[in-house]
Amino acid sequence: MSTPPTLAPLPRYQCYDCQACGVCCRGIFTIHVTPEEIDRITAQGWAADDDFQQQPLFVPDGKKMRLAHREDGACVFLGAEGRCRIHAKFGEPAKPLACRLYPFKPVRAGEHWRIDLRYDCPAVAAGNGRPLTAHKKAILALLPLLPDSTAAPTPRLRKQLPLTWEQAECLTAMALRVLDYRELDLTRRVLGCVYLSTMLRQLGPESLVDSARDKVLDAFCSAAIAAAISDPLDRHAPLAMTRLSFRQLLMLYAREDRRGARPSLLNRYLDFLRMLAGRGQLPPLTATMPPVPFDVLEEPLGIPPDEVVAPLARYLRVRLASQGFFGTAFADFDYLDGFNALLLTYPAIFWFARAFAAGQELPFPDAACIEQAIQLVNHRHGLAADYVFPLERYHLRTLGLPVVLRKLVIWYGR
Repeated sequence: MSTPPTLAPLPRYQCYDCQACGVCCRGIFTIHVTPEEIDRITAQGWAADDDFQQQPLFVPDGKKMRLAHREDGACVFLGAEGRCRIHAKFGEPAKPLACRLYPFKPVRAGEHWRIDLRYDCPAVAAGNGRPLTAHKKAILALLPLLPDSTAAPTPRLRKQLPLTWEQAECLTAMALRVLDYRELDLTRRVLGCVYLSTMLRQLGPESLVDSARDKVLDAFCSAAIAAAISDPLDRHAPLAMTRLSFRQLLMLYAREDRRGARPSLLNRYLDFLRMLAGRGQLPPLTATMPPVPFDVLEEPLGIPPDEVVAPLARYLRVRLASQGFFGTAFADFDYLDGFNALLLTYPAIFWFARAFAAGQELPFPDAACIEQAIQLVNHRHGLAADYVFPLERYHLRTLGLPVVLRKLVIWYGR
């Protein structure tokens, strides 16, 4: 009998407690339920409740079943006071497992479970609540309920170069060292990670054996930090095709596809054309997207202060440490492609934060703008079905090339 995976240490720097805002229950998620969960919830007697006389509890979703939504997109069990009615009446264990897990996203990494987080939760993005370590007991109680699985597949550094999970952890620890180098501002730290990615592409199997690995990785880490320190951060506009591809990726991040909403295909097509053109005013990609000019988002703003980008630094650290940015946790991307795709969210988040700031006539995005942009980008990053499509994978891989990524980080990150 194999030994069950253990829970890796949880970060104290990330905080969370549910604030009962109801965002996760208002049409942006599909909650699939198992036959056992359907039987259990049905047995709770909701059919006798007047609110459910003309409302099904479950509806088909392809070959699966999901919780139903009302016409306004809200979950059928969301109460008027913004709380789950199942939770309020029968307690947290009575809810579907998918609801109980949110916003935690367990990632199987070798012999460990690591915990990634859904930053589309406003409380997670803002870091509201207790340190994540306070949730250890609750998370441990949920892990045995996850579908049984064998050890996670062996990751790859890049095509045809497999990694052990120990090696992947060493690479991630090194990336975190660069990202945590507090003597530098966050834009330079992200650039250090871009330089590190360039160096890692040169690694061969002989560099990853135990006897050589630590020395090689230490040298890479020092070189990446030195390159970030000496980078002049000159703003050179990315090529027109790069910015076109970047705007197409932003459209993917901006899509919410809420239940109950009926988006006009014509309006979506017109938004697409306006994003391709990149001129005039931003199209209403989301309900909160302000009608500001494209040109405003391309202007230099200066290096972002640490207190403003603290939510973004925390987001990147958690996503890295969770190992949820590659392999089966991220559309089967290789380690380096997933790493660069995660770094690409830095300029993407700043693009949206710039738009939110301009809509409020702020001279520079504040922490609230950054948090709002993180929620938007993380909602679809690696979690949407779109990432299995060749075009979307192409955007992530080409925009994630270090030479392209460096320009985007500098152009939008300062």
